[in-house]
Amino acid sequence: MDPRLTLVVISSCIALCLGCTKELSVGELFYGSVIETKSSPSAKHCQILCTYELRCAIFTFSNFKCELKRDDSGAIRAVSSSIISGRSLFSCAAEKKEACFRDEYSQVAFKDKPYQTVRTTNEKECRSKCDNDPLCSFYTFYKSSAQCELKFWNLLPTAEVLYSSTGNLVSGYSSKLKLNINAKYNCLSIQSKGYLLENDYFDYTYSGAAFTVEHCQTLCNLNPFCRVYAYRTNGHCRLKLIKDSHTQGAKLDYVISGLRQTDCKPNFVGKKTTATT
Repeated sequence: MDPRLTLVVISSCIALCLGCTKELSVGELFYGSVIETKSSPSAKHCQILCTYELRCAIFTFSNFKCELKRDDSGAIRAVSSSIISGRSLFSCAAEKKEACFRDEYSQVAFKDKPYQTVRTTNEKECRSKCDNDPLCSFYTFYKSSAQCELKFWNLLPTAEVLYSSTGNLVSGYSSKLKLNINAKYNCLSIQSKGYLLENDYFDYTYSGAAFTVEHCQTLCNLNPFCRVYAYRTNGHCRLKLIKDSHTQGAKLDYVISGLRQTDCKPNFVGKKTTATT
């Protein structure tokens, strides 16, 4: 078995054994091996990032930094109240809760460059602009200039965060981002096993790990500019925007390719499979 998948199984088993734990622990540091440190505007958002990173069992949030950790030894140390820890909500999947990003963050700006800037009268109108724009994933509204910046992320919902003490801006996420843990796709999957879309695999805009072909497909669905994905059975996922989605394919036994499901909600599939080389 691929070592990465072994870690995922172990982390998931730990989470399931601990049960569904939603509570956040203020002033406590959970010990564990750090997988990745992401930018995050709140501890609640950090918990969602941990939930959708299959290797993550616990997390620690402080000063807009979210540490995702893969093992939960149970060791806890009391620290300052600015540090908040918690556990993945992966084991809460049976409740079929949707992880929505409805909170707004005052005095927080998302540093990612906007693809469009428009003028709106208030943050509510700015959010509405983002909700109704298929490309928009999150936004920042500047009260002093009435500027609404519409932005998107390439993969999972994590935006670079910049703190502002001026208090004249508000940021938030699009209400379109509702991800179901362990939910199945609500439409027919379009995949071509053993086929690689011609001239695409080695020129993709994203290349990274995915635990299943469904996981890779979800990454494509989450990216507003992705039209095609290719998943290799050794656990690699590549995404690319192409103009012609009906390009011819070349035969490769170890690749699964497919088209973006534009009419489907981007549901996360948490099923783990063993990758083969």
